Amino acid sequence: MREDLIAHLIGVVSPFKHTNIQNYLFTEYVSGGTLGACLRNYGKFEAPMVASFAEQILASLAYSAADEALLDWNRACNLSWSFMMDKVDDSFMKNIGLSEADIWSVEYLVLESLSGRRPFSKEEAAGAIYKLGLSQTPPIPEDLMQSLEPEGHAFLLDCFTIDLDERPTADTLLQALFCHANQGWTFVDSDLYKKIESSFSPSKSARA
Repeated sequence: MREDLIAHLIGVVSPFKHTNIQNYLFTEYVSGGTLGACLRNYGKFEAPMVASFAEQILASLAYSAADEALLDWNRACNLSWSFMMDKVDDSFMKNIGLSEADIWSVEYLVLESLSGRRPFSKEEAAGAIYKLGLSQTPPIPEDLMQSLEPEGHAFLLDCFTIDLDERPTADTLLQALFCHANQGWTFVDSDLYKKIESSFSPSKSARA
């Protein structure tokens, strides 16, 4: 049965050819690991990096629906195919509009990356899903509200639009100022890159 499932997943994944969609069934093959693991290990991300990753994820969603972001060691943000239940919104739970649910999931990730903590982090998983079912948007932390640039705030509000007919598409969000505010930014200049690189580098004591 497991072999049949793996064969089916390979058949689903293999046709997709996009720079930011990874075709591994096992995330261990992605050199940088998941963004969630990076958040837990290194803390919240700087806004230019979040904007860059958001742009790459939206470009992938504009190509095809996908559900989980991964960080590749070649400085690209990719999508895998393992579904994350705690990021799904009410539109998915009601089996309505997968693309709209994807947009909500992207914004969930953006908010978590900027704040360093999960939306509804004080809730148990069941309680968070219940609130999503009641069409409650995750609150934006006060400290993030004070530090976030206007284009970032507008981006968050657009993605968390409750009305599915009004929620912007990936193509629309790719035109948002938030995704283009730091075009000169590169991942190798980020704090996260330095932290990841140092974690893989031999310690000074080991070199001695």
